[in-house]
Amino acid sequence: MIITLQIFLYVYLAFLVVWGVFFAVALYHMLRYSFRSMVSIMFVTMFFGVALLLLFVSLGFIQKINWQEEINFFGDLKDQVAINF
Repeated sequence: MIITLQIFLYVYLAFLVVWGVFFAVALYHMLRYSFRSMVSIMFVTMFFGVALLLLFVSLGFIQKINWQEEINFFGDLKDQVAINF
């Protein structure tokens, strides 16, 4: 069975979509229900900044990978000799 690494990229992109939805909901709740003070504004800014930093770091790692590379599962099993007892 041979699969390409591209499948893992699609799984990662699906994870990013789910993460983006949760991030938007969390950001909405922080802005909607927090007190309008300097501490809450700093916290929202730090939350947004750390999330963007993590996203850009992960995209930097992803760009270095050859996504056309194939993974061969159980490829050598047909070439092995069976052991009879």
